[in-house]
Amino acid sequence: AITWTGGKDSGLDLWIIRQVCQEDGIKIPKVMTIDEFDVFQEIHEFMGKYAKEWNLELEWCRNDDVIKAAGGKLNNIVKVSDLNERNQAELKRIGFTEDSFSFEAESYTGNHLMKTVMFNTYIERHNVKAIFQGLRRDEQVARVGDEYFEKKEAAHLIPEHVRIKPILHFTER
Repeated sequence: AITWTGGKDSGLDLWIIRQVCQEDGIKIPKVMTIDEFDVFQEIHEFMGKYAKEWNLELEWCRNDDVIKAAGGKLNNIVKVSDLNERNQAELKRIGFTEDSFSFEAESYTGNHLMKTVMFNTYIERHNVKAIFQGLRRDEQVARVGDEYFEKKEAAHLIPEHVRIKPILHFTER
C-alpha cells in the first residue's frame, strides 16, 4: 500500500512508485489517505482528480466515531465514554486517563485517534504487509534516525508491517 496526503512529499513518492509500476507492468498498490476532518476542499478535489486520472484505488480513512462524538465540530469536547471500544482502548494504550478531551486533530490525543488509529486499522483491514510513506528526515527531529525500511512488530492494537520510506534522504531544498 501507499500513503498519500496530497502534499508534495507523498505526491512525489506516489509518482515514483507509479512510474516504476508502469515501466515494469506491475499493478500499482492500493493507496490510502487519512482525513483528519480539517482538510481543505481543494486537497480533496486534487486527490480525487489524480486518483481518477491515474486509476488509483484510493481509500479515504476517517475516524467517524470521534467526529460523531465531537458533534461534527473541531474543538468540541469529546467524552471518552461516547467513543467506541477501539478508540477507548487506543486512549488507554497512550496513557490518556481523562474523562474527556477537546477534539483537535493536531493535539497528541487527536493526532493519535485521527491518524495513528486509522493508519493501523487500514493495515489490519487490508492485511497490508508493507506500506510506502513519503517522509523526509529533515521534516522532524524525531525522524533523524529513521531508516528506509522500518519493521513494526505486532503489539496491542498495532499490526505487524514494514514501513518503506524511499525519499527519506530528500531535503526541502
